[in-house]
Amino acid sequence: MKKESISDKVKVPPKPNKTETYYEETVYQATLWTKPRKVIIQSIRPARELFFTHAFFVTNLTNVFSSKTIVRSYQKRGTMENYIKESKNGVHLDRMSSYHFACNEVRMMLSLLAYNLTNWLRTFCFPKEQKNMQLQMIRTRIIKVASKLVRSGRSFYVKLASSFVYATFFWDFLQRIQRLQIESESLST
Repeated sequence: MKKESISDKVKVPPKPNKTETYYEETVYQATLWTKPRKVIIQSIRPARELFFTHAFFVTNLTNVFSSKTIVRSYQKRGTMENYIKESKNGVHLDRMSSYHFACNEVRMMLSLLAYNLTNWLRTFCFPKEQKNMQLQMIRTRIIKVASKLVRSGRSFYVKLASSFVYATFFWDFLQRIQRLQIESESLST
């Protein structure tokens, strides 16, 4: 029986508002490889688009799992690697500043605390469009802010630099934190 190719499957008219996904497999051996490996080709065509986008996955997992299962596994692994990269770049989780294990352990715990606190704030206090913002960008927009704390009478005011580009985002973020505090107080009474 002849194996269906992607071009045979494309002839079927696509359903409106539905993304098409196809998986194909082949075996390939590069000149420097000692043995052939399975190559999975994931072809995705978003709804109402003309062309497919292709992703290639090279694996040594042979006939144990389906192509779809292998692709999902590799995508989860890639997502985890992105989290690790973000923690290294955002809070310097990989930095060891001492020869003593205990000092490095405390530094790592503080970095994890900062990472978790930032993720908590991102989850509860960021607008929907900006929830996937990287840690470095969050630090630029919220923490690395040129400002001055001014006392007037019995009140304190934060004065931002006039050249601060993200001022509206900064104030919106602070208002969202205040709303969280008000909601938690109303829940406790």
